[in-house]
Amino acid sequence: MRIPGDKVVHLLAGALIALTALLLTGNSLIAVAMAVVAGAWKEWWDSRGHGQVELADLMATIVGGILAVTSVELYRFIIGALG
Repeated sequence: MRIPGDKVVHLLAGALIALTALLLTGNSLIAVAMAVVAGAWKEWWDSRGHGQVELADLMATIVGGILAVTSVELYRFIIGALG
């Protein structure tokens, strides 16, 4: 299965937004919420005539945020368990 390039960009954008929010706040829930808000805002912007609205774009952004934050939290858990 091939993932369309724009969905990969949305996934990476969601990850970058969530990681930045996690770095700034230290709060995983806020970090994922920021990815959700950014994805929703982008789709709203597209709905105003600036692009094509796609639920899959929003989902890719959210999944990127969740994957990034989950990866960091899993890393922290493993390091904590070993330390």
